[in-house]
Amino acid sequence: MIEKTLASLAMLACVLMLVRLALKPHIRMRLDARMRSAAQRLRERLRERWRERLRRPRRKAQALPDDAAQAAEELIRRASQTGRVDREGNVYRPEKFGKPPKKPH
Repeated sequence: MIEKTLASLAMLACVLMLVRLALKPHIRMRLDARMRSAAQRLRERLRERWRERLRRPRRKAQALPDDAAQAAEELIRRASQTGRVDREGNVYRPEKFGKPPKKPH
């Protein structure tokens, strides 16, 4: 299906180029000018749409569902209540880090 479509588009392009060559020079120049102006208008439309897309405000992040917010608060609460922690500036050293390691056997 795609092969036939591409082949027909290529054939159409070849026929159009052949017809263009058969035209008189002044008609060919007018046709070329119209094609250039149409291509320029198309480029300008595409640029404008792209600029509008860039100017559009982005969507705001949605708030967390209640379950997720409650779960996050619970995790924060549990983390803040686990054991004694020595603080030196912004460094936290829990008590369990000071214990000697257990023997593996």
